[in-house]
Amino acid sequence: MKKASKVFIVMGIVYQIIMSIMYFAILMSGNAGNKEGVVVFLWFISLTGFIVGLIALSKLKDAKKAADLKLTAILTLLFCNLIGGILMLCLSDGDLKPVKKDDSEDTDEQDDE
Repeated sequence: MKKASKVFIVMGIVYQIIMSIMYFAILMSGNAGNKEGVVVFLWFISLTGFIVGLIALSKLKDAKKAADLKLTAILTLLFCNLIGGILMLCLSDGDLKPVKKDDSEDTDEQDDE
């Protein structure tokens, strides 16, 4: 489930980048009219989603316990990607442990010698 949440967070980051570029283009083109304040607000929200997504990915990489991810998961849910945030909230401690390589191949080689 950790990999699925990472995928959805990356999708949210890509979406936020596209929206940031679009809002910035609207501001620079002068077509916002009297709604420039709203466009600036939306631009800052999309940048916030981008930053929260990057923080969530780094926290997912370094987390040892699921309790370490609760605040980041809620912020991801609100600002970056709904599904990615829900998946982060559903993670268990077992999902965060690194996968160990199977050492059975090494023992087979030693037995042959």
